[in-house]
Order: sequence, then structure tokens, then C-alpha cells
Amino acid sequence: MRQIGFSRMALLLFGIVGGLVLRGQAAGIDKLVEADTLEQIATGFIFTEGPVWHPDGYLLFSDIPANTIYKWVPDGTVETFRSPSGHANGLIFDRQGRLIACEHSNRRVSRTEPDGTIVTLAREYNGSRLNSPNDAVVKSDGSIYFTDPPWGLTAEYGIPGTQELPFEGVYRLSPDGETLELLEADIVSPNGLAFSPDEKVLYVADMGAGTIYAFDVQPDGLLANRRVFTEFISPDGMKVDMRGILYVASMAVVQVYDSEGIHLGDIVTPEATTNCAFGGENNRTLFITAGTSVYRVQMKVQGVLPAPADPEKARAVAPTPGTIVDLPEAGPLFWMAGETAVQHDVYFGTDFDDVNNADVTDTTGIYRGRQNLVIYTLPEAPELGQSYYWRIDEVRADDTIHRGDVWSFTTQEFLIVDDFEDYNDYEPYTVYFAWSDGYENLANGSTVGHPNPDFLNDEHFVETAIVHGGEQAMPLFYSNTAGAAYSEAEHTFAVPQNWTKAGIQTLVLYFHGSAGNTGQLYVKVNGSKVVYDGDTPDIQRVRWKQWNIDLASLGVNLQNVTAMSIGIDGNGASGTFYFDDIRLYASAPELLPIEVNVDDEDDGSQVELELGRILVVTLESNPSTGYRWELVEDNESILKQFGQAEFKSSETSEPPIVGAGGWEIFHFKAVSAGQMTLELVYHRSWEDVEPLKAFTIQVTVN
Repeated sequence: MRQIGFSRMALLLFGIVGGLVLRGQAAGIDKLVEADTLEQIATGFIFTEGPVWHPDGYLLFSDIPANTIYKWVPDGTVETFRSPSGHANGLIFDRQGRLIACEHSNRRVSRTEPDGTIVTLAREYNGSRLNSPNDAVVKSDGSIYFTDPPWGLTAEYGIPGTQELPFEGVYRLSPDGETLELLEADIVSPNGLAFSPDEKVLYVADMGAGTIYAFDVQPDGLLANRRVFTEFISPDGMKVDMRGILYVASMAVVQVYDSEGIHLGDIVTPEATTNCAFGGENNRTLFITAGTSVYRVQMKVQGVLPAPADPEKARAVAPTPGTIVDLPEAGPLFWMAGETAVQHDVYFGTDFDDVNNADVTDTTGIYRGRQNLVIYTLPEAPELGQSYYWRIDEVRADDTIHRGDVWSFTTQEFLIVDDFEDYNDYEPYTVYFAWSDGYENLANGSTVGHPNPDFLNDEHFVETAIVHGGEQAMPLFYSNTAGAAYSEAEHTFAVPQNWTKAGIQTLVLYFHGSAGNTGQLYVKVNGSKVVYDGDTPDIQRVRWKQWNIDLASLGVNLQNVTAMSIGIDGNGASGTFYFDDIRLYASAPELLPIEVNVDDEDDGSQVELELGRILVVTLESNPSTGYRWELVEDNESILKQFGQAEFKSSETSEPPIVGAGGWEIFHFKAVSAGQMTLELVYHRSWEDVEPLKAFTIQVTVN
């Protein structure tokens, strides 16, 4: 009997825990943040704020009470960048790479020139001193937007002073620095700011009201259509990624919202957060200032790139340059126009050189024409696993052309049918709701999900220990006995699927057998069955097995897939399977290699190889002494019998000697079934005959 999962009523009873689980999983925050990558990179400060990444490869951040701006470099070194800093808070770079600082105690917005000179950009409004500028953003036209609460008029975060303005404003400083405009005065405590990627929306955090407002940015830079974007306690500094997703420091988390204001989840930190900034390689690291420390977390998405130093160049917005994107994000192309552009020449193709070298005379299809819009819809459907390149040349009013950069993106290698990551223990979000089994059908002997998980001991309906990818897999228990003629789990698609788009040809799923399994494994698509055609013992092997299914063999309408089933035939058949990562590919992926590092493994390591899979053995030699590895003599015949061997080293030499120097790599591809023992011996030098040590690997190929 299956234990029933938590009902919707239980979600109300367990509101905090259940809400967090559902909110994060349903939104897929794992698609934004690399799991388990949060790390503290600097600590020992008083109150960190204002992180900003410089393209030269370093991070600046402020410690307000310490009256200091610090510089952090990727090797972990932290040094003083400026002290005193005017109790600086928010920091940002302008288009020329000059530091813009919001200085509390000096009650100004300043700019640091290349020679180190610090100039004042804004200090007064209508003859009254500013309160204490807090945070700032720079628009691509060079204008600076900043907030001005009075927190720096205290000894804790500045110097005690008198507030001269009767409001806490949001301001815009014109690109020439001549005009300071008050944009908004009716905000309790304005704090962080961020533009949407297209700069059409400005987000402003009101820490006092617990609100983030969204404003439309008018052509003249002024704001209109104020509206509540979202509400929560104490929003602070924030940034936006290239997809328009907003990251807001608040309490001990960074809250994440999509452009519609839907909360996607939280990045939890050990200390109370104050601000964040994208940076690092490809702008895919999120740096977080929190309490006495600075943290970073690796991202799967790219932060909004700073405006190019050349203002006449177009700036790519989407797809994010240099990233792997889902098919829906592979088009249309969208960019921000250069300052002098009136039209745009579009180039697009699958070869960098072709796109880089093409001009308006191109007749091969790389040149896509001249247009007025800053968006280009691809007439062709992107394919899976393909790299694409594009370029936008800006056309001035006099028809002269300002050449743009070549950007690239790569489409995802596969489409996910089900990776089992979004299920939990709350109905109707359980795995057995999505994959219906024989729970109420005596003719069907299957049970999807662990029937009686101990929730208090971190057990779940899904499998969390035996997984192929991610953190969850689907267990399927079956018994074709006591009236059950078959065992089958069926998934019905709420929206019919098109399994012909993007060059799809292969359905791939991964299954994990169990000792004693019996029966015939099969898959159905729209009722058309295909049986597993691999080795019969595969269903009993306690490891993951990749099953490639040629979709053309099914003989069904693949443009309208409504159901998929996984089942086991055979009278009296019984056992347990685990299934994971059901995917669609243009072509079947190669089997991932199995890796053995001699320094990390014990002598006599045992390895199971599937036919066609590669074993990679990593060996270390000493380049200064000539230490080397080699196969014992009779191993060559063994290798020829069971597979193909290849040696790679920093100093290439012929087999069977691996070579001297560097990390030596031995590749073995299994092409015949059987068992063998590989014996490698280690020589102290080229002259020594007797080996220093030996290492054996027991290999079973099946």
C-alpha cells in the first residue's frame, strides 16, 4: 500500500517548508544558479556594500563604517583601493571605466579619473545639500541615476549631519553632467536601483516601505508609470541578468524574481546581504556583499553586460553571448542600438569566419539585410547542439557603417522530456501523479515512487541516492503476478509535444537495473511499443545504462505526442528499476567515459565497461627525472582482443611506453565483451629495468 503524499491542505498546514520547496522547484531556480557553489571569498570587515566588477578582472567593494573601498583579485588578495572613501556605499563604473561612487559623509556622487583625481558630479539639488547618496546605475547614454536616503547622516554609516532636503529622492544626472533632475520624491527610503536589459524599465527598492517599484523610462530619461513590482521586507541592492531576472539583496538571502514579479527562489547566505553584482569570467559570477564578508556564487546565466566603450557599437541583449541557451531563447536576436545608428545590418550563420568576413555584398545567406528594428526573427528553426554566430553593423544617417562585434551562442544539446527534478512529496506534484501506475488497476503490477517514505528521515517518493543526473530519479517497482499481466507507468502530456522540431531523431533514457530483475523492458510513445534490444543481463546490472531509441522506428505521428509509457512485460516478471533523464536528441550522444586516476585509486581497481564506452586512466610521471609508466608486455595482445588503446602525454611517445613528463592519459575503448586485467608498471627512470611499482585494473566489458 502506498503512503499518500501531502495534500493541498497539508501545504497550508506546513506553509513555510512546503511553500519554499514548491516555490524554488516549480520555478527552476536551479536553471539560474550552479548548485553548491556559494563560497566566502573575503571576510573580516565591518559592513560590506557596493560590489562592482571591473573588466580588467577585479572586484571593488566598500566597507562603509571603515571608510574604505577594497579591491579583490581572483587569487584571493584583498588590498585597499581608497581610504578614506567618504564612507562610500554604492559603486559603479561608467562607460569609460571610471569609478562612480556614492559617498555618504561627503554627501556627493563622485567620479575617479584615470589619473586618480576625484571629481564631484552631484552635491546639491536646488541649493540644498544632498542627503547621502546610496546607490547608482549608469545608463548606456552615460546618464547616472542614483538614490539619496539620509542614512549617511549618522555616525554609524557616515558623519552626523542635518538633512536639508524634505524628501529622499531618486535623481538623474545628464550625460554631460550639467543637469541634475529629481525623478521621484515620494519614496520612503530609496535604496538599490537596476535597469532591465533593454533599459526600458528602472527598478527602485524602497527599503522603508518594503517595496520594489518599476518605472517606465521615457526617451528623455524621465520616469513614468510607477507601479509596485513586488513587496517584501527590506529590499536593498539589486542587479539584473541578461534574461531580465532581478536579484535583490534582502535579509540573509538574495531573492530572485522574473520580469513579471514572480518569485523564483532565494540564494541563501550565512550573513545578512546588502548588495550584489555580476562579474567574473563571462559575467557569470554573482558577487554578494553580506555583513562582514563577500561571497560569490557561480551562475548559469549572464549578468547584463556594461555598455561598450565604443558607444556607436550595438550591444547584444539576447541570446546571451557566449552561453548555451534553450531553444525558445535561441531567437529572435535582440540588441541595443549604437548611439548614431538609424538602421542595422544583420549577419547570421553557423561559422565564425563566415559571419566575421561577410559584408552587404554577401549572397550566401549570411547577410540577412538592413532593417530599422533592433530585433531580428530567424526564419529558420534553430537546431539542437548547434553553435550560431551573429553580428550587427550600425548604419549612420549618412549611410556610413560602424562595424560591430561577432557574438555567439550555442543551443542546448537536448530537450528534456522528464528529468524528475520538479517532483516533491506534495500532491499533485508527486512523481506518481505525473507517471500513473497500477495503484488503482489490478491488471497493472507497477508502483511508481517509494511506497512508504519516512519523510522525517529525509526519505521521499522520488529516489535521491541512485540518480543519473541532478538530484532525483524515478523508482519503479513491478510484479506481474496475482492477476497483473504487465507493469507500466504512463505519462500524459498536458500539451501535445512536437518531437520532430530542431532536428530531433533520437529518444534517450537512462535506466538502472537491480539484481534479480526479470521481464522485457519496453517504451511506448502514443501507444506504439519498442522493446529494449540490448543485452538481456542489462536489466540486472546495478548501474546506469543509456538506451537510445530511433524515433522513426515507432511509426507514429511525432508532431503530436500525447503520451509516453515505460513498462515491463512477462508473466511472473518482477523487480525494481530506476529511470532518469529522458531526453530528445538530434543524434544519440556518445557514452561518457569512465575515469580512473591512479593516484586516487587502490591497486586492483574494478571497472565495468559497456561496449563502446571509453576507460580513461590518468597516470602521473615526473618530467625532471624521466619517471614513466608502461604496459607490461603481454598486455598489448589483451588490448587488441578487447578494444583499442591510445596514449596521450605532454611529450608524445609510441606505445607501449606512455612517455615522460606531465600527466599521462591512457584511453581504452571497449569493442569486445569479456574480462581482462590491465597491468601498468612505473619505472624510476628511462634506464631502470626493474619497475618501482605496479598498478592493475580489473576490467569487465559487457
